[in-house]
Amino acid sequence: MKHKICKIVGALLMATVLFSFANNVGASETKVNFKDAYLLFSIWEGQGDATIEIGEDFLTKDRNLVNYNEFEDILLDGKSLNKENYDITSENEKNEIVKVSLKEKYLKLLKDGAYNFDIVFEKVVVPTRLYVVNNKTQIKDLYFDFSKPEKNGEIVAQIDTTVLGTNVDMNLFKNILNNGKIINTKDYKIVQKGKIITVKFSKAYANKIPVGTTYYYADFYNLQIGLKVTKGPKKVTGFKATRKKSGMKISWKKQKNVTGYVIKISKDKKFKKNVKTIKVNGKQKSKLIKKIKKGKCFLKIKSYVEIGGKKYYSEWSKSIRK
Repeated sequence: MKHKICKIVGALLMATVLFSFANNVGASETKVNFKDAYLLFSIWEGQGDATIEIGEDFLTKDRNLVNYNEFEDILLDGKSLNKENYDITSENEKNEIVKVSLKEKYLKLLKDGAYNFDIVFEKVVVPTRLYVVNNKTQIKDLYFDFSKPEKNGEIVAQIDTTVLGTNVDMNLFKNILNNGKIINTKDYKIVQKGKIITVKFSKAYANKIPVGTTYYYADFYNLQIGLKVTKGPKKVTGFKATRKKSGMKISWKKQKNVTGYVIKISKDKKFKKNVKTIKVNGKQKSKLIKKIKKGKCFLKIKSYVEIGGKKYYSEWSKSIRK
């Protein structure tokens, strides 16, 4: 009986060892795969090779996955790339940083678009993406307007990509341009959610934009999208009104470089009925309005600047009752 038990225990131990060995063998043959993440080649714009370095990136760094001596293949849509179309090098002593270069002669055969390559090593499959951009599209006669300042002072433009007639990929975004000059990245934020790209200018930058219409471009490698800021003067402050025998005297804090002011007077606090409109020269800071009917009335004022025959207005002041 004892002999039979020993045989059974021995058999179980042997089975456990074999099972463990089989698992270890299987594990060594399984490559690490990354889902929903990839590394980017340098964007190819028609000249030179497209390159990428693997080993110090956010996917593989410090994981002992990449080695020049363990390189196996490059796949595009599951098919091996001809070795004549790329170079593999390593200048790192331990060969743990690998440089992959797709050759210019191969890239010239590709149409504009995004290409997903798998770079295969013994322990890992590294997903990469290449953008080929030979042509750049400028969306003509279409500008997305910035909003009036929000509570925090930022101004916002929302780009609806569905009306552009082409796909927009934020990986291809370069910068924001104004008259060919690059806007500092600290002055704006740009994010994409679904089909909408939102551009925000900071309060500090928005305040520096001059009165009038200022044009910008969201500059991508493959296209440019127009943006537009329409800005009037600041709201008029210090608005006061005093009744006199000769009429109503109104005054305000004079603004610099404005063309004029518009004043509205009405018995209706919503300014929808019996509204009287008065225009005043931009050099003035007060006005005597004669023939004012008795009884309470409401007044408000705004300024404007005329540029190239077009008038840019401030917001209305808060109305006063007299």
